[in-house]
Amino acid sequence: MQDQSRPRCPCCGRPLPLPKRPYAERMAEYFAARVDPVPVPAPYAWLERPCKRWTGTIDKDGYGRFHLDGRRMGASRASLILSTGEVAPTLWVNHRCDRRWCVEPTHLYYGTAAQNSAEMVARGRQANGDRQGLRRAPERAPRGTRNANARLNEALVREIRAAHASGTRTGVLAERYGINRTGIQKVVRRQSWAHVQ
Repeated sequence: MQDQSRPRCPCCGRPLPLPKRPYAERMAEYFAARVDPVPVPAPYAWLERPCKRWTGTIDKDGYGRFHLDGRRMGASRASLILSTGEVAPTLWVNHRCDRRWCVEPTHLYYGTAAQNSAEMVARGRQANGDRQGLRRAPERAPRGTRNANARLNEALVREIRAAHASGTRTGVLAERYGINRTGIQKVVRRQSWAHVQ
């Protein structure tokens, strides 16, 4: 059975190919297929609409990635472009909900890096004090021989400290161990290699 609704070629009578839908419409549909609604957390209950989780490609920092107009960009930026048509390449896309994976257009806005940093501090998301990375997980710090730039090891550090305690000058120790005087002084004062007893 032939489809009578499709236009036909006047020469051969075969059905003509259907016209392609506009690019923006196809991209919006492709984008929407990679989004799942998620409830808004309690601190952000003032947001009117739920977050939309990006289920497509995620980069190492937790932000969604998307190709639009032949260019790879953040899924948040693509969401704003597809919903508003506004392109602001010099501005950041900031999240009102503080969820990196959220692509709900009402949770996003164009802003500056300074605005983004100010909001981070105001909402208490800045990692400072005891929330800082190395204070939370000190075992991650490349201390001692785990540091690729280390010229000494734990045994040499103990030797240097013992020699200095017995009266050997830092200049002599620096020449003996092949590092500068400042390095020896830091080892002796426990400013470096402090974890070695």
